[in-house]
Amino acid sequence: MINKSVFLLGAGASAASDFNLPTMEALIEDTSFSSLRHLSEFTSKYFPNKKPHEIDIEELITYVDFVDSKYSVFGDTPNPNIWHVKNELFVYLRKRLTDDTGKEYCEKFKRLFVGHVQEKCRDSIITLNYDLAVDMTLASLAKRNGRGELSHESLLDRMYHLIQETVFMGGAPFSINPDYAYYLKLHGSLDWHYCSNPGCKNHLIFFANRLQPKWPKVTENDICQFCGSRAEPVIVPPNINKSFNRFPKLAFIWNLAYREIQAADALVIIGLSFRNTDYYLKWLVKSSLLNVGRSDRTFELVDTNEKMRDIVADLIGVKPEDIRYFKTLSEYIDMVEKERREGRRA
Repeated sequence: MINKSVFLLGAGASAASDFNLPTMEALIEDTSFSSLRHLSEFTSKYFPNKKPHEIDIEELITYVDFVDSKYSVFGDTPNPNIWHVKNELFVYLRKRLTDDTGKEYCEKFKRLFVGHVQEKCRDSIITLNYDLAVDMTLASLAKRNGRGELSHESLLDRMYHLIQETVFMGGAPFSINPDYAYYLKLHGSLDWHYCSNPGCKNHLIFFANRLQPKWPKVTENDICQFCGSRAEPVIVPPNINKSFNRFPKLAFIWNLAYREIQAADALVIIGLSFRNTDYYLKWLVKSSLLNVGRSDRTFELVDTNEKMRDIVADLIGVKPEDIRYFKTLSEYIDMVEKERREGRRA
């Protein structure tokens, strides 16, 4: 019986959701992009022979990060417009990755993650996506108190506490409860902000407040009350190694993801391409699985591209036929619901 599933979500999962969000390859549109003056000037300089829709969004995020004045790459004079470039990029990402249909949740995700309303649920969700498709669905599933606040047992509220400065779930600062389920966003979120001043207390934590009524709504227009620095979004480029220094809380999230994948009875990969630029993600998955050496773990893959089965098999060191493959998210959810009814899956 599968007692603990860990879901690893990529952009394909959000594209397959009811929100029908764009994948990384389809994220940039020529018409909507051209109105952003600072960002357009930046891409004209660093991608001179490409139209906007031909630009790899993760490569663009990485280049913007490299040119950030805090790094002063190769001794160049810091670009005074880089803050405007970063701000326009974040505004653009938020526009493209925010659903405008009025939906409050994804029905497919609600069916898949319905078990997360149970206090003893151990199934964790790990995502590389910036969007809020899963966040909104978890918020719709969560129990609430009389003031409309998320209950402390909800996965979303637990995530909020993980990224804040809190004692870990009532225990010592270094304790980790192996019986909990977690919602972990490895590359940041449209909903996360932080203080970029390394000397500030708020540099060590993230603020994610959109879906929790009791917390103030932080935006990029706000300033830190400790040091006066402007709040910045937590959008993490694929060069994740250096990001651990820039976003200290991120190292904790990745370490927790490592432990969760290690403990999984079933690893479920949905719409994740394992792009060449995301080498740290590939190392996370490979090392967490191969360092345990379990032979009883189940691997499940949901992807419209069946060739991903060979890529994933090569990454984790199994045969392609050892991976249960599903072409669509709906097909996979139907199977999960059937196995839950039969008692083969918690």
